[in-house]
Amino acid sequence: MHKNAEFIQSLIRLTIGLLTYIYISYGIDSGYFTVSHHELNVFTMVFASISAIIMLSLYWLPVSITRRYVALAFDVTSATISAWFTGGINSVYVLVYLWIYIGYGSRYGKQFLLAAVGFTLVGYNVLVISEDAWTILALDAIAFLLLIIALPFYLYSLQKRLQIAVEESEQANRAKSEFLSTMTHQIRTPIGGVVGMIDLLNKTSLTDQQKQYLQALNQSSNALQEIIEDVVDFSQIEAGNISFENKSFQPRPLLNSLLHSLATLAHEKGIELQYYITENFPWNVQGDAQRLRQLLSNLIRYAIEHCHEKEVYLYARAGQIGADGRQPVSIEISYTPLHQAKRIYTRDISSQEDTMALRIASQLTRLMDGSFDIQYPTSAGPTISLNFHWKPDELTPAKKPPLLDNRHVLIYETDDTNRQILEDYCAQLHIKTHVTDGADNLIAHILWSRSKNITFDAIIICDRLVRSMTNELIHRIRNEAQCTAPILYATYVTSIAHLESGLLNDVQATITKPVSLEQLFTSLNKLFLNEDVVQPLVEQSSRRILLAEDSEINASIIYSHLTDLGHNVDIATDGNTALYAMHQHHYDIVFMDIHMPDMDGIETTQRWRKIETRQPPLPIIAITAKATIEDKTRCMQAGMNSFLTKPISAQQLSEAMATFTD
Repeated sequence: MHKNAEFIQSLIRLTIGLLTYIYISYGIDSGYFTVSHHELNVFTMVFASISAIIMLSLYWLPVSITRRYVALAFDVTSATISAWFTGGINSVYVLVYLWIYIGYGSRYGKQFLLAAVGFTLVGYNVLVISEDAWTILALDAIAFLLLIIALPFYLYSLQKRLQIAVEESEQANRAKSEFLSTMTHQIRTPIGGVVGMIDLLNKTSLTDQQKQYLQALNQSSNALQEIIEDVVDFSQIEAGNISFENKSFQPRPLLNSLLHSLATLAHEKGIELQYYITENFPWNVQGDAQRLRQLLSNLIRYAIEHCHEKEVYLYARAGQIGADGRQPVSIEISYTPLHQAKRIYTRDISSQEDTMALRIASQLTRLMDGSFDIQYPTSAGPTISLNFHWKPDELTPAKKPPLLDNRHVLIYETDDTNRQILEDYCAQLHIKTHVTDGADNLIAHILWSRSKNITFDAIIICDRLVRSMTNELIHRIRNEAQCTAPILYATYVTSIAHLESGLLNDVQATITKPVSLEQLFTSLNKLFLNEDVVQPLVEQSSRRILLAEDSEINASIIYSHLTDLGHNVDIATDGNTALYAMHQHHYDIVFMDIHMPDMDGIETTQRWRKIETRQPPLPIIAITAKATIEDKTRCMQAGMNSFLTKPISAQQLSEAMATFTD
């Protein structure tokens, strides 16, 4: 209500009424005005009553054109009576006429400006006639009357010019957004081919030098793809052309998946990517998982790019659920930039260079009803804070890992932050921990624990960015300390393939950094139960798939991904061929490009849905290079089940298959 212009106007009206009462009362007592206190009191009571009615009507009728006209007439009448009380046409309240029609005209437009001028002319003429000013002060009355008439025309011309300028600006913005959308659509198709072919080439037999070249090419293509996505997102946000979903999702697995996917990027730069999720952080909430992932991905990539040393650290915590049923959630990302790097604050991100990711994140956070802030709590570096109020999803049960009571684990980790994270996660699982950061201390701790009759159920040894003597350390554990406890080796995904064969012989399980609570529970629980930690891959049953795609390169890439997953794939290069194939064969799922010659994917889907008789309906997944809200809406309205944006990865296809096929 406080943002309603009429509500603010009502408060101003009451304030002016109070000041008017004080002013006229003082004038009466001073003998300056001839009106009586009784007349003033009656006028004030009527004024206050009508003003209160107008204000209260806002609650049951927030928007009313009729009320605005009534309020306008009331304001002009009140100004006329106040002027009559305080000197007629010579009163200061005559100037209030100008204020009234300028205010109504600028706030509500031309129609109210003209109405205000009409009411003002009537009110002013009442004052003039009551004082016979047309005879006594004809020249003054005419001059002010001309001012009342002329000023609105000037005000109207200013409003018209402003409106034209705004329309031209909006048209330019629309043209810019359409240009960016078209260009990114044109770029996405070839870049999708490049990324897809790199992915396929990476599965072939290559020399070490070729792998290095391919890795560099992959990083460059991914960077280009991210820039394209940022441009698209920024243009859509600027145009207000962005939508949000409100569905149940699990923020913990989202964070785990995202941070593990970005850990390699940090490791290649020689820095740690670490994170910790507190015990009270929600498991199931209502919101937009895709936008949250996009938001966090932008910020974490930005932090990795600008981090100079040590680590990028994400800390996720939550407060108590409030009376409104929502839970305050905070996600903080901190890093250490270059010493000479200029500090960037929230108010500066729109004017600083190289802050596209921050601008997108800031606006996305605002559109998600959250707050975005950059602070410098220490001299080490900035902390980017995101704050939301999420509604927990009480219908979906939380998949919390069970507790592992009465277990003892020895942790060897040289990094303070990682060591504390492991300790805290073990505490959440009710595991008793013993920690050490030195090889000699580790051996000494094992020997000391044995003397105290403490038996370790597992030993966690953490890898370091700088290659450590892990093999030698494990040898000392087995021989010097005579310890047979199972060893869980926490290392980096890029290091697993290069582990020494001798090391693997004495390591019972490996987990990849950064370590999550769920990952730690699964690995330790299997060690405690003497089970094999390595999980067999779940084989997907073979499906028959129709791929409708006119681009030969993209069709080849998607075909290869699907056949590698063990599926049978037919290809159609246009809508007519796809529709014919859907008539002739029983497909489990269709991947349909929405931009094809002759008949596009939208029309093809619409025609199929009209004649389809099978139950359940055939799942049709849209694939396109142009990821706009309009395209997504058209796809859903046509009867498509989901929407994938190029370049299409094997993981996207696998997830779609798992979601839409039994």
